[in-house]
Amino acid sequence: MDIPGYRIIRQISRGGLADVYLAEDESRSMQVAVKVVSAFLLALDPSLAERFACQGRQLARLRHPNIVQVYEVGAAAERVFLSMEYMPGGDLKSRMRKSLSVRETRGILVQLASGLEAVHREKLVHLDIKPANVLFDEYGRAALADFTLVRFGDTVSTRKRDSMVILGTPHYMSPEQASGNPLDDRSDIYSLGVMLYEMLTGNPPFDDENLLNIASKHLQDPFPKLPPHHALYQPLVDCMTSRNPAARFGDVRELLHYLKTLP
Repeated sequence: MDIPGYRIIRQISRGGLADVYLAEDESRSMQVAVKVVSAFLLALDPSLAERFACQGRQLARLRHPNIVQVYEVGAAAERVFLSMEYMPGGDLKSRMRKSLSVRETRGILVQLASGLEAVHREKLVHLDIKPANVLFDEYGRAALADFTLVRFGDTVSTRKRDSMVILGTPHYMSPEQASGNPLDDRSDIYSLGVMLYEMLTGNPPFDDENLLNIASKHLQDPFPKLPPHHALYQPLVDCMTSRNPAARFGDVRELLHYLKTLP
């Protein structure tokens, strides 16, 4: 991989859409993460390059300590790339393999809600909030990453729009997203509530070998209750993960206000 202005050090991760590399930004004299779109997918759908670049430009406008910062959107050797803040502390998925304390869980939740409030303030929705998309720096600061940002007015649809299908991750997908119904920022609140449940219990609320069955459980099954020793957080989880979006927090500001009332 050769990108002018960057010295590639090693590959960090490989994904279906893009690969991520640790690199030295020679102009800034610092380490960054460089996300490069799959050449295979670009060959199948050349319009993906512009959509990826548009997403990067949207991300670059967001400046918040709990959102992974995008520094540059560029192209090299017919490949589109994003240069982003490097977060060496790993992701939340890895951290949850060990038991998280209630204090750690609450601190992470507040940080993520703060970042999400900034996202929603810009009329954007994340649509794929999950532990693998929460990264940490060397000091323990949590930040949202890997956005599937889509501009919306009052709502956004998960059906086809401009030849793009917006997907999510079934374990953390809201009922309205799973059913392809119009969404607003309360869908992100649901996903964050699912993640809160998993941080407190060590397991997602619904699981199955078949991903479609997991989505179906979000649509049909009662959301499981927390164990008794986490009863203080049951009303919070209930409000965040109600199947009816109207019964959830109206926005993330309401969620943050509620968190401040907890002892």
